[in-house]
Amino acid sequence: MEMSIIIVAYNSNEVLLPCLRSIHEQNVLGMQLEVIIVDNSPNTRLSYLLQQNVFNFELQYVSNHTNTGFGAGNNKGVQIARSQVLMFLNPDTIVNCDIFTPTLKRIQENNNEVVGYTLTDLDGRLTDSYSFFFEYFWLFPILKLMQKCDFYFVNRIHFANRLCWPWGAAFSVSKTAFCQAGMFDENIFLCNEEPDLMHRMPSRHITILPEQIIHLEGHGRSVSEERYYQSFCSLQYYFKKHKVWSGLYWWMFGLKIQFGHSATNLRRAYQRFRKESKL
Repeated sequence: MEMSIIIVAYNSNEVLLPCLRSIHEQNVLGMQLEVIIVDNSPNTRLSYLLQQNVFNFELQYVSNHTNTGFGAGNNKGVQIARSQVLMFLNPDTIVNCDIFTPTLKRIQENNNEVVGYTLTDLDGRLTDSYSFFFEYFWLFPILKLMQKCDFYFVNRIHFANRLCWPWGAAFSVSKTAFCQAGMFDENIFLCNEEPDLMHRMPSRHITILPEQIIHLEGHGRSVSEERYYQSFCSLQYYFKKHKVWSGLYWWMFGLKIQFGHSATNLRRAYQRFRKESKL
């Protein structure tokens, strides 16, 4: 196997099949490409639906009896992956070009390379392809200016490269580097697994490729209150784990919620998080 793609599905039938068809259409590796589906919602008839399709890659289906979370689901896929090159891909993505050849080239040249991709919406507009470690939030105005310059600073400037992590919707890494870092932290149920992982890969180098992948952003245009809440919980866990003082961050975030234009689900999730975490 030249590459193993791991996709964690949770009530994702509607978007997963188009994702798999797009991989099929762009597959230049043939049967040397392995796609592993880890199903965190086994009662959705996904196994039956997959059997109705024929793909030009090797497909493995793994059913979890309970929703173990994004990180744990991916770890389970890694345990059975047969390639030394891993790609973690969200089910709500569409691959619209050959991402396999440049990915393999990068990782085969440098075992510590972490490869991200240019993420867009359905209309071709750029969305977040990478982000910066939360402890540098006070630098965000400067870092956001860097993002306006496409990926030049991240790919070429060492300082910027050390501060960022690729968006988790789609990124690739060598299996050796991933396992040596301790894999995904299964204490994180959802969101922020990637920056935690990057913290544990001191020799990493991030490359954001120009090859584009469409990301549908959580199966739809709106984000649920529960997803926001899980993001806040995992972020607070991240702060504690990496011994980052979070008081100023949450104070500034609270001001943004109070005086800025925020979605109702975001406000509710933040209020619930503050109450339960006693911030």
